[in-house]
Amino acid sequence: MATVFQVPDALGMTFGITEPPRITGTEISVDAYPDDQSDLARAKLLGAQKDDVMIRLMDKLIDTQNRKAGTADVSEDHRKRVRIEVTLKGIELHSLGLDRLPDLRDFKFTTLQGKYFQFKLPTFPVDMEESKSGLDAVKAERKIWRVKTFARTGIVGLMAMEAEREAGKKAGARVLKWNLKIPGRKK
Repeated sequence: MATVFQVPDALGMTFGITEPPRITGTEISVDAYPDDQSDLARAKLLGAQKDDVMIRLMDKLIDTQNRKAGTADVSEDHRKRVRIEVTLKGIELHSLGLDRLPDLRDFKFTTLQGKYFQFKLPTFPVDMEESKSGLDAVKAERKIWRVKTFARTGIVGLMAMEAEREAGKKAGARVLKWNLKIPGRKK
């Protein structure tokens, strides 16, 4: 962290600073080395680049890449890893109390762990009992669909599917409620 302050401190001593430098963005990254060193144990790059919070999961197969020169060091299997990068900007930085460079001096980066670096592995029920009713068959099919979605898209895709399902349930409830309130409608 000390290096972050060396340049502004040196500029301040040479030229003087009327106001502490503003923070416009910060990136925090964590490298995770899986026990199983296979391509399937690592994730791919994803994330929205313009949002105030961007979380990217990168499959780190190379190091010291120089795109202009077209060079990179291909990592040996034991050095391959998943890199989790969180970029914070705008309102998100402000909500954390990070507006000016000196705010970083006392900031506890471990407070970011719960909000941005909390990852979960979904669990799927094993009970594949024979369907007793139509509703049981629908529930069983939904369980299978969740497993297939996770296998194709990972946790992000599964979470997106669940969020859409919840939004659809809420929208359906609003429409049902609205239809029940139509004046003159027979009940």
